[in-house]
This record gives sequence, C-alpha cells and structure tokens, in this order.
Amino acid sequence: MRGDALSEPVLTRVARETGADLAILDGRIGNFKDVRFSQLTLGISGDTAAALAALERYGQVTQ
Repeated sequence: MRGDALSEPVLTRVARETGADLAILDGRIGNFKDVRFSQLTLGISGDTAAALAALERYGQVTQ
C-alpha cells in the first residue's frame, strides 16, 4: 500500500466485499522520497481470486 491508502481500511473492505479472510503474516512501513508505503505479506483463505482482484482494483497488489 502507498500514499493515502495507508490510512484507509482497504483490507477490511476487501474482506467484506469478497468474504475472504485476510491475515497479515509480515509487514513493514517506510518512506521513499515523500511517499509513505507499506509492504505486507498476506495469507488469504476463501475466495483468493476475488480477494486479489479486489486488491488490484484498489491498486494495492504487486507480486
């Protein structure tokens, strides 16, 4: 996640929209120049494809 998305409940929204369970397995928050970012490793159970598609819609997936 980056920028303003850090303060938005993106993971909660994805879980509600898709019914998938999201678990944060590892993570960190940092800055690159003037942009805050986070790097998270997620465990996804349930409809993984729908959860990944929703994260991509929010612009939050890099693999």
